[in-house]
Amino acid sequence: MKTLILGLIVMFTVTTATAQTESFTVDDRGDWPLTLRATTPAESFARGIADVIRSWGLYNQWTSQAAVDANQAATMAMENRQRWLRAYYEIRRDARADRIAERGPRLTREDLIRIARAGRPEPLGPSEFSPVTGRLTWPLLLRGETFNVDRAVLEVLFTQRLGERIISPEEDQKIRQLTDKMQADLKGRVRQVRPGDYVDAKRFLTSLAHEARQPVDFQVGLVAK
Repeated sequence: MKTLILGLIVMFTVTTATAQTESFTVDDRGDWPLTLRATTPAESFARGIADVIRSWGLYNQWTSQAAVDANQAATMAMENRQRWLRAYYEIRRDARADRIAERGPRLTREDLIRIARAGRPEPLGPSEFSPVTGRLTWPLLLRGETFNVDRAVLEVLFTQRLGERIISPEEDQKIRQLTDKMQADLKGRVRQVRPGDYVDAKRFLTSLAHEARQPVDFQVGLVAK
């Protein structure tokens, strides 16, 4: 406030001195002077006061408008962020819905059990393996001379299994090595044999390796599955 008063005094002094020394011009018709300057010290002072008041009012107006513009900008930025977040989560929901639709319905416990059982090898039938005597009835393709040695070793292992009810890890590994070797030999002859005989022999070897791991139940005369 003191600064404003001091400024008004300085302005009054300057404008008074100017008014006392300024000259006026008269138009060709002899009318009032064409100058827009103050004609008296009082008018000069009044004009100065008016300019100060007008400047202060403009300052307040522009400051207020700037504050309004800043608030509007902040509001628009917040709205833009909210729209961006809504779009982001909508995209995530759509993507999740698409993944669920592609996966299909969730498997139940019964479905999982059925799938696990379907992946297990079929057990050997009574006509293929006797849990009482340990005798193996080989498919046609596996009766050839190529498999004589492997057949003999497997028959001995399954006969020994009757007394122990379950094989040792070493015997299980030996059975798997032999069945894998026989399957590799079968695969090498796949173009020379009938498809049905090949499928029967391959299934027999797979079931035989699985059978070796099952304990023998002498009471029912079957291998417990």
